[in-house]
Amino acid sequence: MDKKGSDSWRFTQAGADITVLAAKGQLAVLRAITQPSLDDALLEASSGTDIVLVEGFKEMPVPKIEVYRSGYSDGLYSRQDKHPDPYLIAVASDTPLDVDVPVLDLNDPDNVCEFIIKRIFKGRKREY
Repeated sequence: MDKKGSDSWRFTQAGADITVLAAKGQLAVLRAITQPSLDDALLEASSGTDIVLVEGFKEMPVPKIEVYRSGYSDGLYSRQDKHPDPYLIAVASDTPLDVDVPVLDLNDPDNVCEFIIKRIFKGRKREY
């Protein structure tokens, strides 16, 4: 499922502790582990997480940050029809956009991460 050059491959190469791949009829969890035994692997695969980032699943009713790169599309996927996606919480873009949600600088990943953390832990004490 995971191929060199794919987004999920790049996530893993960039140091993601967990990468989940989903395709029709398949689900894979890639978790960074050093010399795991089968028991370690099963324990790791079932342990909880604080944040899950998902690529795809555009139609799911979950908070979304759309990635927009100028020159790759005619506009935002989430704003192309008469019924804009109400779950869009921000856009990460390489160009300024006039949209009804915050526009985050795609080339400033620290800012994108801070936005996600603030959104998830809004109103809760953070322990990171």
